[in-house]
Amino acid sequence: MMKGNYISPERTLKDLDKDVEIPERIFFYRDGQIGRRIDLHKVLCIKADGRYMNIRCIDETYKVRHSLKRALPLLPAHFCRTHGSYIVNLEKIEELKLNSDEIIVGGETIPIGRKFKKAFLERFIIL
Repeated sequence: MMKGNYISPERTLKDLDKDVEIPERIFFYRDGQIGRRIDLHKVLCIKADGRYMNIRCIDETYKVRHSLKRALPLLPAHFCRTHGSYIVNLEKIEELKLNSDEIIVGGETIPIGRKFKKAFLERFIIL
């Protein structure tokens, strides 16, 4: 319960997050001593490549030293892990191949891993 500027201990941080709209973050990747901007609206998918990840955009691919596990919480809600090696932009999915557990994003076939399938499919309404 909130009285004036006081927030009672019963309210959790999760409750507070519901009240505050967080603006979308602007992403940069490090290229030597320069930070280069990545437009998240152009990102199709992100693929793990050892200690690096390849961020595949509509017009370009960036190789960044970062892990998928650390990147996912930083991304907006419309990004989802589909496989141990992939994060996809849900807004860019062209096809769901449910019989073969694959999706098509930017013409590329991306697998849906067993571990991620349930959570991934819960993000869609399939008629």
